[in-house]
Amino acid sequence: MAGSYGAETMQGERYRLSFTVGGLLASQGRALAEMYLNHLNHAGGDAECSSQTEVGKSIAVIRQQAIEENVLAIRTDSANRRVVAETTRRLSALTVGELAYLAGPDSSTSDREALMWIAMCRYYAIIGEFAGEVLKKHFPMRESSL
Repeated sequence: MAGSYGAETMQGERYRLSFTVGGLLASQGRALAEMYLNHLNHAGGDAECSSQTEVGKSIAVIRQQAIEENVLAIRTDSANRRVVAETTRRLSALTVGELAYLAGPDSSTSDREALMWIAMCRYYAIIGEFAGEVLKKHFPMRESSL
């Protein structure tokens, strides 16, 4: 999504490669999405916060709490900080409705993984460009190898 908080815009810059931190982070994304939605509900939620509202930088409010409470159950503090930061960055590119589905009981593992792939494509220019240029060409032809 254009304008996603912190998302890359390529204008003569180098690509960010921090997506290598932890794969899709689907289970971590689900836990932090649930935590963020609980925060929204307890805060009373914004009147302007519809399901199509982009999460953006507002997800940063749960970052410190997630680290302090070790919500993701990661053994070392530095790894916990890295994974929480990376996951919240990716989630910032999703909408509130997408987060609700990600955290919901009806979402399948493959749906959660697909949503986290979408988040990566939106947040990281290199992933989005790869998906747009390479995968789009191979998908209609059902080619399993690139």
